[in-house]
Amino acid sequence: VKDLLVDLEFAKADNIFPARKINLKGAPKHRIKIFFKETSRKPLVIDAWPGKDKDKSLYVKVSGDARVFDVEQSHFSNITPQKDKG
Repeated sequence: VKDLLVDLEFAKADNIFPARKINLKGAPKHRIKIFFKETSRKPLVIDAWPGKDKDKSLYVKVSGDARVFDVEQSHFSNITPQKDKG
């Protein structure tokens, strides 16, 4: 999870926008919810909507963050489960 967040902010985001400047209405295309064993901590939610180039990019927002990252979909290939080759 930490690597994904660092990648978004420092390596793989094409642009970073204030959330108020991007229209994120409607249900997200993808949602990742991460629960921690500590009961006092809220789950971390990462939502993704179709981005500026709807076929090639995603707008990604992390819960508790006031920024939206514009990221190429291909950058998520390393965290997407691959089909079993067997």
